[in-house]
Amino acid sequence: MPKSHLPEDGDLWLGSLCLSGRRVSAWMDPDIPVAWVTDGLVTGAGAIWRAMSAMTAETGLQPVLLASSNWGFEEAFRKPGDLTELGQMDAAAILAGLWDQRAVEVVDGRPLEPGDALYDPTLAAQYQPFSRTFPGMAPGTDGQLAPAVVSRALDSLPPAHVGLVAASRSADVPAVTGWRATGFWDSALPVSAVLRSWEARFGARLLQLGPGAVIWLLVERPPRSIRAAQAVAAELWAFCDAMADEHGSFSLVTVSEIAAHVPEAPVWGFWWD
Repeated sequence: MPKSHLPEDGDLWLGSLCLSGRRVSAWMDPDIPVAWVTDGLVTGAGAIWRAMSAMTAETGLQPVLLASSNWGFEEAFRKPGDLTELGQMDAAAILAGLWDQRAVEVVDGRPLEPGDALYDPTLAAQYQPFSRTFPGMAPGTDGQLAPAVVSRALDSLPPAHVGLVAASRSADVPAVTGWRATGFWDSALPVSAVLRSWEARFGARLLQLGPGAVIWLLVERPPRSIRAAQAVAAELWAFCDAMADEHGSFSLVTVSEIAAHVPEAPVWGFWWD
């Protein structure tokens, strides 16, 4: 199989692993296949994702798990993004803009200040201990999680479709496929820009898309302390409406709640309502 080319429809052998699948095209560009996806759910999906991740230098293909749901992959993969444009995006500026949207109430074009009759005092509790101004990007972390911790996280994953995408890095998969399972994002490019930054600083790699407007990341260098986690949590809160807790339920809605959850957590999950 040529490097960086999607497999053809049918059986695919990668080492001793054989999967059966087909090419999937983007909904708005039906002539452009953006991914190769297994025909059915695959047991041991996490282990397969890990094995395929180890082959990316050879294949040029990034694995991503795709949860079974009532939406088709063609609908979720809308329109491939321009990677040149992605390369010009600044993750810090994206997250700062998202922070402003969430932390500052605006009524009739006027930002509300504390003490205003219309101001919601519960809003500040969501982003404490920070102010209405984005606190900036968290420093990168050192030290990998123990291999056993990562293995347990991957081995606990339920069956899923296995996808392969021709991309140079895991963070680019949403942009390359044109993933858009939510109206929150007009384009997947900002998503990939943020994921690139997290991949560099925290060893976060895209693990799964879906069901629906959900993203799961495998994080090999998460923050280890609450203090370090607070700075990371500010970014996560800006990025998404809800984050998964230790039970996989999407309920973490404040910076403090997120900061209490992410130290040494191998998986981050995000859901946009």
